[in-house]
Amino acid sequence: MLVLSRKQGEEIVIGEGVKISIVGVSGRRVKLAIDAPKEVTIQRVSPPATDVTRIAPTSHVMATR
Repeated sequence: MLVLSRKQGEEIVIGEGVKISIVGVSGRRVKLAIDAPKEVTIQRVSPPATDVTRIAPTSHVMATR
């Protein structure tokens, strides 16, 4: 796996005809523009949802005055 750091306005070229441009950065989010031939399939993959059954229960605390 190749890991690259790019700034807004910079581009990455993959093979023949696939170009990824960084068009925006806001906090921890990056907005990408992908230019590729029609025959190239582009799929968006999101991280798996958090399994709430595996989260440790929160202890209950009573507030006192």
